[in-house]
Amino acid sequence: TNLTDKSKITVAFFIDSIWSLTGGTEVQLINIIKNIDKIIFNPIICCHYKSEWMKKNFDLCPVYEIGFKSITNPKSWLKIISFSSLLKTINCQIVMCYFRDANISATIAAKLAGVPVIIPNRRSKGHWHNAVDIVLLRLINKFATKILTNSEDVRYFTHEREKVSLSKIDVIYNGVDLAKFTPTKNNEKQKLRTEYNIPTNSIIGTVVANLRPV
Repeated sequence: TNLTDKSKITVAFFIDSIWSLTGGTEVQLINIIKNIDKIIFNPIICCHYKSEWMKKNFDLCPVYEIGFKSITNPKSWLKIISFSSLLKTINCQIVMCYFRDANISATIAAKLAGVPVIIPNRRSKGHWHNAVDIVLLRLINKFATKILTNSEDVRYFTHEREKVSLSKIDVIYNGVDLAKFTPTKNNEKQKLRTEYNIPTNSIIGTVVANLRPV
């Protein structure tokens, strides 16, 4: 991929790392990169570090490893300052960032590089965020072009906790690949009912979820 090709829009997707294809945000990001129009966009992944999964499996687009360890590590911020130079070199025009550390580090790197469009994501209510995280997020939100959430609930929560105008927060719901969900044949349904001793005419409801305080 020619990242200096000015006829295309270079989009840098920042994420801490991608550990597997089981995480919701990771799957959504990979689906975006798979389906983004390559005639118009040059997608790249920027991560704090490459996981073993990425080293072995990820080949959808160029990957840049920053070496960022922690928002509390001074050496990590030197990496971000250095990395902002790369964003200038490759003429990056859009930065999208995911997860707390990447939201903070990528927004600052993009601002230093003069990237015109900076879009952090809030994909949960951030139950693990501490007071320092919230202060940092509030400070850097002024650099964001837009903030994306994946639900109205998270949109209003971000508005209230991070003191961001609702007009600056948009919702894009998580996409679902419908091709993975084909109707089950009647004989397969009956086989499962028999296996689990479920009467033929009874209604079955299923819930798949994490049962934890969050």
